[in-house]
Amino acid sequence: MAEIPGGVLLDENHAVWPELGMALETPSGVSTRTIGGCTTGNVCVFDGYGAQGAKLSWSSCGIPTVSAFTVRSIANDRPTGYAQARSGTTVHATAYAGSYANVYGAVNNVRCVS
Repeated sequence: MAEIPGGVLLDENHAVWPELGMALETPSGVSTRTIGGCTTGNVCVFDGYGAQGAKLSWSSCGIPTVSAFTVRSIANDRPTGYAQARSGTTVHATAYAGSYANVYGAVNNVRCVS
């Protein structure tokens, strides 16, 4: 919460940033997440490979900073475009519409292109 200002803690597993259209969901117990765990129309990053683990998601395209979150996979559950997990302008992974990709390397922003 301190790393990304403006967040609201909803409960022990959920926080939202209304101004950014961003939400954080941490798993309770053991669960497997796939592209289906990323709400339709959203871009999501996960702290586990294979779109698993804690999830940070948002609905608006842009280039949000995610440096406070360890990104190991990215999902694009939008009907068009692509999302890129990046360090500065260096692309580490690209998820096209309706897919996910594992990320290898430190990520500090995600570029969403419609």
